[in-house]
Amino acid sequence: MEYPQIPNYHVLIDYLIEYAKLRCEYGAQGVESILKEVEESLKNAIFRINELPIDERLA
Repeated sequence: MEYPQIPNYHVLIDYLIEYAKLRCEYGAQGVESILKEVEESLKNAIFRINELPIDERLA
């Protein structure tokens, strides 16, 4: 079985963290709510992936 191409999430998360910190340092409002949205989206994606049906013969 071939794995799907998986984006480099580590780099994206590093950018997310650094840009969020920078915007906070510059006094931007709303960073916290965006980070909360990202967290919820990631949790939802994990839940949805774990709910996908599997082939019991391969499990």
